[in-house]
Amino acid sequence: MVQGSLQYAIIDEVDSILVDEARTPLIISGPAFDDVSRYKKAEQVTRKLLSLQSSYDRTKRQIDSSERAIASGQGELSDAKKDKDNKRIEKAQKAIEKSQAELETAQFKLTEATQYYEVEYDRKAVHLTHEGVGAAQEIAGVGSFFTGSNMDTAGDERKNQYACDINLLR
Repeated sequence: MVQGSLQYAIIDEVDSILVDEARTPLIISGPAFDDVSRYKKAEQVTRKLLSLQSSYDRTKRQIDSSERAIASGQGELSDAKKDKDNKRIEKAQKAIEKSQAELETAQFKLTEATQYYEVEYDRKAVHLTHEGVGAAQEIAGVGSFFTGSNMDTAGDERKNQYACDINLLR
């Protein structure tokens, strides 16, 4: 049996929440009636924001690493005190002091760094900060994302979806 080219795809169980809530599989059909150039522009904006925030993220990782090293050193110090091992006590104290100095330096650097976006891993969400919105608007070359000419309205999106649905039924 030979099939011609297919114009649709049925996607099931991509996201169990989607399927569980919707009780129907997601059907994607035909080419989108949309200008994809804005997605390429959005990708450029995203990549630039990632690049701009890299020093902030690196500093946050340094802070996390220093905090873990301090906690580890405190555990080692506690164990060394129990064993009454003076060499281990001295070594643990030096490691804690070094990590605390690194932590203070990193915390100072963090105050100087700019955070453009915030990631909420538990909610799987990313939010632009005020600085991030400003930088994104500058990168995109628009005055404001919040003026009518730069916003996609829900009505236009629904109209396009309706047109896709009608074409699917024909």
